[in-house]
Parts: sequence; structure tokens; C-alpha cells
Amino acid sequence: MIAVLLAACASEIDEDWEDLCEDGKCDLAVPPMAAPDLVVTDLKVLRTLEQSGHDLGSKLGGASASNAKLAASSPIYRQLSDIIAIDLAQLKQQDPQAGVGIGASHRLFDLAWLSASSAHFELVGVVNRTDRMFATPGKCGEVRFVYRLMYAMTKGSSRLPMTLLVIHDQPQIGGGCSAVARRWIGQTATADALKAGPLAGLAPAVRIELNLQAVRWPAGARSDL
Repeated sequence: MIAVLLAACASEIDEDWEDLCEDGKCDLAVPPMAAPDLVVTDLKVLRTLEQSGHDLGSKLGGASASNAKLAASSPIYRQLSDIIAIDLAQLKQQDPQAGVGIGASHRLFDLAWLSASSAHFELVGVVNRTDRMFATPGKCGEVRFVYRLMYAMTKGSSRLPMTLLVIHDQPQIGGGCSAVARRWIGQTATADALKAGPLAGLAPAVRIELNLQAVRWPAGARSDL
């Protein structure tokens, strides 16, 4: 449980947990409580959060209806796309067999998806990282919004091998980080409860992380793997 983890770290990070510790046995002193929500993945909740300002476009200062509109409206997104383009160009230079499309032996990620009108980034998770207090001095860990690249066609939709994380620090509130942790416990199953609770008053995003499968090899390309 996150509360146990926070309590165990109280002597170094948060004095608010001292009242839960007895003879240094903080774990045993934590009162019984419901398990905190560490990851929000309910699709209905996520779609409502997107409609309430937690879509990728709002995070990056642009429009989220499609990647074409996001690329046209967000300088931050265009900068990210430029960085990915450089990485893909370097991969292609290093690997003569790399290329876009099914004709290439080693298939590169198609950069065109990042500006396609048929593609967009969809919120697929909200992650509570209160355990990262050690990395956020004066704050109470992080909240991570996870977006997955997907495309839609007339016959259906599919997700592509790229995720983008927008990371916010969790500011302290009255009661310190123990109070922040408790906001994730209990009534957090609905979008309204999340917006009024742990997602209320988030600090501006501090960084963006990308996870991309840049190149895909056929199964038989390496017999030693």
C-alpha cells in the first residue's frame, strides 16, 4: 500500500507521518484503510477527464481532435515530432534495411502518423506516483497522464506502438503528503471525484516522456534472439 510506503519514509521526508509511528514501527502503526487507487484505467472515467481539460491538446497548448490539428496548434508537440524525426533518420542511416511500409525488411515507425488527421493520442491511464516524493523535493510525488497513439479508419481503429506521458508534480496541501496520499483513497472511482480530489490544483506539467517502438524486425531476422 502506498500509505505504508509513505509512513516508512516519514523520518526523512514528511514529519506529518510521525503520529503514525510507534517505536520506529511505522508499518504496524498505519491504521487499516482502503487500498489507494494507483492507476485509473476505466474508459468512461478517462473519456470524461479528457473532456474536462486533461486531453493531450490541453496539456500541450493545442487542439486534440486529431494529430493534424495538434501539430498545427502546439509548438511543443511540433518540437517533440522534430526530435522523433531526428531519431528515426539516425536509425535509417545506421540500418540500410530500415524503411517505412511493409516492403521494408526492418519497418520504421511512420512519422506521418504524428500529423495525420486520422490519428490522435488517447488518454489510457492516470497514474498516482506519490511514492516518488524522493524525486520531488517540497512536493508529494507525481501524477502521470499516459496517452497512447491510435488511428481510426472506416472499418475500425487500432493503437500504434507509442505512448506519451505528461508528468505533473503533486503539490503539498494542508496536512502534508499524508493528506495527499489519502486523497487517492476511497471516493476516486469517478471523474468528478478525481477532479475534486487528487487532480485538483495540480502543478503545471514538469516533463514529457516518450516510449516508442521505432523499428520492428520480422521474427526470423535474428536467429540468436
